[in-house]
Amino acid sequence: MAYSDPGAVTAGDPLPAAYLNTTRANGAWFSEPPQCSVYNSSVQSVPDSTLTAMLCPTESLDNTGMHISSVVIPPPSNTSRITAVNAGRYTFTGTASFAANSTGMRRVTFRLNGTTEYDLVQVAAVSTLSTVILSGSRTFTLAISDYAEMVVHQNSGGALNVTALAFEAILVSTTPV
Repeated sequence: MAYSDPGAVTAGDPLPAAYLNTTRANGAWFSEPPQCSVYNSSVQSVPDSTLTAMLCPTESLDNTGMHISSVVIPPPSNTSRITAVNAGRYTFTGTASFAANSTGMRRVTFRLNGTTEYDLVQVAAVSTLSTVILSGSRTFTLAISDYAEMVVHQNSGGALNVTALAFEAILVSTTPV
């Protein structure tokens, strides 16, 4: 359900039942807006110097069907996506863990609708002894059915294991697109 405009009322007139029902429904909607949190408990091999969408087959929260999980038969190939179910502003957060390697850079970005990328965070690799965990967030205005993906990049000279620790979205405003 999306936010609905309850309409105008005239001063001095009793409030119509439809107005009150819409107001109640809007209150319930704002108390738990569309939100989604997904992750991957397994590593994903990310090739050298290749932007790679992180697959997130496991949902910890999805109250409005923003994510297609791997439990669907047959499993979908796009578990990397969180899709807008209402037009508005969404805040996305992504956290990825890169395997230890002391060569190159590590980067996490968001990609909208499979084309436009927005950098979140990038760091140089520092040690062969510790993993690198990168996290960032960003707010986007989306139309219904627009989608975002958490995308990673590394240039260690070879494939590197990466884990999508969290990829989350919440609708923060129903501003028209």
